[in-house]
Amino acid sequence: MKCFSPDGRNAALWWKAEKRFAKWGETPRDLNAKSIQMLNDGDAIVLDRDGLLQTAKGVWIGNFGAEATFAVAGSRLVVAAPGVFIVFEQNEKDWQQRARNEYESI
Repeated sequence: MKCFSPDGRNAALWWKAEKRFAKWGETPRDLNAKSIQMLNDGDAIVLDRDGLLQTAKGVWIGNFGAEATFAVAGSRLVVAAPGVFIVFEQNEKDWQQRARNEYESI
């Protein structure tokens, strides 16, 4: 599967079944992910099968459970998990939580 950053300047290849990931021009590495989205800065947001969310560079964002899903739009990251909806915003160094809403069911 091909992954492109929103601005189209960065690309990566993801072999989901083989659990491998590589930015364009780099050596593939092991990465057991449920979903991946590239960012404009060349990093990627990775959600593993247990619901651990982190960047491809290893920056931890949180553990939201196996049913979690996420979307990236510009500098915002939205995470939906059972009973919670969280918005993060990216600054120069990391992701900061900006909003958190809890619901009986999502």
